[in-house]
Amino acid sequence: AFKPNKARQMIQQLSDYLRSTLKNKENNLVDLKDEIKSIELYLEIEKVRFGKRLTTDLKMDEVCLEKKIPHQLLQPLIENDIKYGLYQTLGEVNIKIEAGLIKDDLYIEVCNPFDNESQNQFKGEGFGLNSLKRRLYLLYNRMDSLNTEVDDQFFKAKIIIPQ
Repeated sequence: AFKPNKARQMIQQLSDYLRSTLKNKENNLVDLKDEIKSIELYLEIEKVRFGKRLTTDLKMDEVCLEKKIPHQLLQPLIENDIKYGLYQTLGEVNIKIEAGLIKDDLYIEVCNPFDNESQNQFKGEGFGLNSLKRRLYLLYNRMDSLNTEVDDQFFKAKIIIPQ
């Protein structure tokens, strides 16, 4: 059934999201709180598509919100979470984003449920993660800026951003 109010809401969210992505250049640094706002807009759009199947859980220390990260850094990770989490299961998927400080580094972890068996049918090329790793290396000259971990239940991407 067509829902005009939902359609209007989604168009507004899409407009807000596109404005937020266009206002900053790719290598500009933004506050984590601004990046999270952009990700929340994107996730709200995806929630219209996937309904109650998509939930999110954001946990971050207040002090992290003012820390700088590269603009659109989290986007490819969230897209992966949706591609490999929601598209390949009929159940609910909870995407978790956590951030904290350790010494002078900002740590961000993005986690989603992972079904190792269904992944064999939909093997990606790893382009998104590889380009993100390269981007972080070029910005911070560190090989450990992005690490991923997979087990039978979860895919975790861990990012380190020097402050």
